[in-house]
Amino acid sequence: MIALYIIGGILLLIILLLLCPIVLSVKYVDERLSIRLCGFRLLPQKEKPKKEKQQKKKKKEKEAKDPKKKKKKKSKIDFQQIKTLVTSATPAAKKVFRKIKIRKFRFIYICAGDDAAKTAIQYGRICAAVASLLPIIQNIFDIKVDKIDVQLDFSVNKPYNEVKFKAKLKVYVLIAAAVIFLKNYLSASAKNKEQ
Repeated sequence: MIALYIIGGILLLIILLLLCPIVLSVKYVDERLSIRLCGFRLLPQKEKPKKEKQQKKKKKEKEAKDPKKKKKKKSKIDFQQIKTLVTSATPAAKKVFRKIKIRKFRFIYICAGDDAAKTAIQYGRICAAVASLLPIIQNIFDIKVDKIDVQLDFSVNKPYNEVKFKAKLKVYVLIAAAVIFLKNYLSASAKNKEQ
């Protein structure tokens, strides 16, 4: 009976892990990019001490001086293999992209500059780009827009831009996409071998 409880607990834990979302937070404000994946900071990375940088440079210089290094064999990939990979990955990629949920999407851009005419033209281009790209993004992803704001400001010399969003994807979707890709790839490669 205890074994059944342990097996049930393990299965429950696996199901909970599969239902957990992978969260990617992206924040770009005034040319500063910040990326977090599941709460861990990917960018900006902490700067390493100068001693470590100097040691890495010395290692690279030593490696460059050694002519005895083995040459890597070039793998031959033909067009048929690339075609098989792309056709196999397409349904899986569509499934993954459709299941990505983008929330709290904010896009703020304030057009500014010294020349009023160039600033107005830039404002028109940004508005046109946003108006044409947003429906395309909405067709690919499940997105909820928090705020999109494009403004024109002649009193400031430097433009301001801000992009923020959180993207979520459940683990089971990645596993299902990997299974679909493997199934398609194996069937396509079997057909290619028969021909």
